[in-house]
Amino acid sequence: LRFRYDKLGDVGRVQRQQMVMRALMEQALNPVTLARVPQILSVIQSHIDTNLTVEELVALVGFGVQTNRDDAQMLLVPGEYSKVGQYDASYWLPHRRSIAPLMTQHFDLPQGNRRRRSSGNSTELSIAIQDSTRDRKAVERLVKKLKKAGYSNVYVAEAWTEPLNQTRIVAQTGDDKAAQTIREALDFGEVRVESTGHLNSDITIKLGRDWLQPKDTSD
Repeated sequence: LRFRYDKLGDVGRVQRQQMVMRALMEQALNPVTLARVPQILSVIQSHIDTNLTVEELVALVGFGVQTNRDDAQMLLVPGEYSKVGQYDASYWLPHRRSIAPLMTQHFDLPQGNRRRRSSGNSTELSIAIQDSTRDRKAVERLVKKLKKAGYSNVYVAEAWTEPLNQTRIVAQTGDDKAAQTIREALDFGEVRVESTGHLNSDITIKLGRDWLQPKDTSD
């Protein structure tokens, strides 16, 4: 997780950590995994440097089992990388105006005086598409459908290397309401609140094979 094999630095590390956390939660719900918890904990202790006790590890597994996957929401402080020459080193600079609404939506803090743009505003949302199907025409069809639904700021980012059976609509900046609105417009895919999508987007659609299934000709 700490190995930096991309150009995203600490932010790329955060994205990888979120993906691992998601995978661990999904595996914790697997009955086969539950039956092998003792062996798994033994492997964890021998391969990971941690100060957690066995009892604490068991408690974490129990928490994962009891947690609904849809309730798992992972956030990244909104921001952008500093420009070349701006500082001696590269830093992630927080967008302070975006932090307050994020805290209001996910941590029930008072909204304050600053107005937040409405969730799902089709003219403002930046939507990235990461294709896992290797089907260029499918991507073009999705772009067309999004624009028909009123989403004008749509772009195709680098492909998602993991083949997906189900499309993921990622609330990259934590705006789950906007992601759900897009999901309702598309009528397919699952909404995930995490920051594993394209960094410049508000919403990232990781296109899966479910989009390749026959669609109504009106699409």
